[in-house]
Amino acid sequence: MVDSPSPHGTRKFILDFAAGGASAALARTIVAPIDRVKILLQLQHAQPTIGENERYKGIGDCMGRVVKEQGVASLWRGNGINVIRIFPQQALNFAFKDTYRAIMNVDKNASVWKRLGSNLAAGGAAGATSLMFIYPLDFARTRLATDIGRSAEQREFSGLVDCTKKIVKSDGVIGLYRGFNSSIQGIIIYRACYFGLFDTIVESVVEDRKKLNFFVAWVIGQCTVVTSGLVCYPWDTVRRRMMMQSGRSDVLYKSTLDCWKKVYIQEGGFKAFYKGALSNVFRGMGSALVLAYTGGTTEVINLGSYNYLGFSHENGPCADAASLAIDKHGVSVGSTRHEIGNHSQQRELEECIARYLGVEAAVTFPMGFGTNSMNIGSLVDKNSLILSDALNHASLCLGSRMSGAKVKVFKHNDPKNCEKQLRQALCQPNPNTGKPYNKILIIVEGIYSMEGTIVNLPEFIRIKKKYGAYLFLDEAHSVGALGPTGKGVVEYWGCDPRDVDIMMGTLTKSFAGAGGYIGGAERTIRHIRATCVGACYGTVMSPPVIAQVRSAMRIMQGEDGTRIGITKAEQLLRNTRYFRARLKQMGFIIYGHMDSPVVPLMSFYITKVVCFGRETLKHGVGIVSVAFPATPLTKARARFCISADHTKEQLDKVLEVCSEVGDVTGTKFGTIDPNPAPTEEMITPSVERTIDA
Repeated sequence: MVDSPSPHGTRKFILDFAAGGASAALARTIVAPIDRVKILLQLQHAQPTIGENERYKGIGDCMGRVVKEQGVASLWRGNGINVIRIFPQQALNFAFKDTYRAIMNVDKNASVWKRLGSNLAAGGAAGATSLMFIYPLDFARTRLATDIGRSAEQREFSGLVDCTKKIVKSDGVIGLYRGFNSSIQGIIIYRACYFGLFDTIVESVVEDRKKLNFFVAWVIGQCTVVTSGLVCYPWDTVRRRMMMQSGRSDVLYKSTLDCWKKVYIQEGGFKAFYKGALSNVFRGMGSALVLAYTGGTTEVINLGSYNYLGFSHENGPCADAASLAIDKHGVSVGSTRHEIGNHSQQRELEECIARYLGVEAAVTFPMGFGTNSMNIGSLVDKNSLILSDALNHASLCLGSRMSGAKVKVFKHNDPKNCEKQLRQALCQPNPNTGKPYNKILIIVEGIYSMEGTIVNLPEFIRIKKKYGAYLFLDEAHSVGALGPTGKGVVEYWGCDPRDVDIMMGTLTKSFAGAGGYIGGAERTIRHIRATCVGACYGTVMSPPVIAQVRSAMRIMQGEDGTRIGITKAEQLLRNTRYFRARLKQMGFIIYGHMDSPVVPLMSFYITKVVCFGRETLKHGVGIVSVAFPATPLTKARARFCISADHTKEQLDKVLEVCSEVGDVTGTKFGTIDPNPAPTEEMITPSVERTIDA
């Protein structure tokens, strides 16, 4: 029986893929000029456009003549393909290498020779596997690099597409795989040495690779690359010579074996296989950087993500539910609801959300930003008025503009100013139509993600009832993060959910999923399903994401038979109040309200917040540094997001670091409290609510 891959293993595979590919693409771009010189020296005897008297005499001669005859930019000719090729090649090599090593499962305490053999085999198998996918790109890179004309008319190929078309037309698809046999042999040898030697040496030097000094890693990597390159260079020469056969009417080499013989006999013996090898050593510095840069991670106390309730885990009930959903339902429907149809799991999620919010119905969308930007237009039109908070999220602003409605902005979280704007609007016709407004929609957020303020919901409900307006509440940051059971700002204030016409929220933050929702009256939700752009073009949500969110909501509602949900909500509130109180007592200026888990620490100066973020990271604390244009130019800030998962010991460590960094950066603009211990009454969860900070 084969175990299914764990979420941790999948995540590591993806991280290896991204890290290996990105670092390799950058490194190869840096050494691209050396790479082209190497290929020209290696293949000039097989290139008909380079006459015997015109052949290059060495690295310097080749570099100088290429620049003079073809221009400086020509040194990077074919590098675009090289980047395209090297990303999947290096990424797959790193990813498959660890996969093969896991399959071989050699104990770290085994003998050095056994570990060496395992690493050599894993590296070779990884190289051979990835080569099958990227060989045609490698072929095109070689042919373009040997094309020496200055202009497109003087060159044999104008680019990747032209090269591929001409070779396929002349020799068929097999023409793109000339030299593949030799490549397989060479790549197994090279990758076996490349990964096998490096991993073996590193494991012999240090037990934990994270502790390996970068310079030492680079030296080991450079020695590994040079050794690996020289060992397999003859195979590289033969495979590239075979590539030069494609598209030609005359026969250079009848077979791989014939190529070995002719190069050895006609070009001066074994040294003929090492033409351009010195430039290959220089070029290999890029690969050494790849080995030195990949594999390192930094562990920090994370206060930069929106994991308010602590459901973002690689294991546990939510992760298990997501994993089971993949086995049962797959990962995607791959279509919109209106095309193929709804998924039973998404329908059940919407019913779960409606119960959670205490509303009649709900509809979900695959993207939180799109939930606002794509749906406001189905609620209002050019005959309507939108009253929008001055600090509303960009998605709300975009959706409001796209709706065509007249938009008026009121002061941040100021019900009186909102009412004033509303009354003025009622006294005047719509400037767009010259007629009275057919509808007024007030748009606010539960918690403002840059300010940490909690909306004064009771007052906005009063205003909307008094003037017959509608209320749109964005609970992206407040659902899960506020209220005795995490049901959001409506529960926090003890309001009736039916008094809020549109309850919008995201599933990415408190519930560690993806997408967004809109809840409200059944009639309203039916209208949105039928008319909004988001429902027409948004794809059906992924089953594992749905399972993650449903599991989290079940826990918060106590449907799992435990008090874990209530405990999480209480712990988040305690952590939030404690952290805010301590920062204020240290002398920092903190924006927002006492119960808001979004905690902006004001530095005001951009230079100070950049320094604050870097220094806290050095001390093992991850935060978000925010400055212009995300905030006004003179209101830069460091933002903390508190989680129910944070322990008091972790928060105390963060506070200690903040105090130290605050002294260094000069960001303690407030009054320092000589008695910095918050009282139990300050942090104990209670039902009292106040809009004052």
